[in-house]
Amino acid sequence: MPILPIDLQIIMMRMDELTKQQYSQQDGVSLAQLVKGSELSELSNIQSSRVNEVKPHPDGNTKVEDKQQKEKYRRKKEKTEKNEKIIEKKRKEIIKEFQEPDKGIHIDIKR
Repeated sequence: MPILPIDLQIIMMRMDELTKQQYSQQDGVSLAQLVKGSELSELSNIQSSRVNEVKPHPDGNTKVEDKQQKEKYRRKKEKTEKNEKIIEKKRKEIIKEFQEPDKGIHIDIKR
């Protein structure tokens, strides 16, 4: 289908309207991008200025305990206490060997 001279005249007359319409569409897209960008920057500024809120745990604030770890800690504590008692007993025996049994009982008043 060939383009006739009358068609060219109609196209030329509407060219001004068409360019205005296309320009407004392109301008609208860029304007929308600018608005969206400013909204995002405001949101990021607000989020960076706020303190993070603590979100509650769904099951409540429950303490999670590891039974094996607890048992291991208890055994280790018992073992160290037992070792300390043995060491203290040996220390007392050693001190007892080197102490004089009558120390502090007999006072020598002769000169």
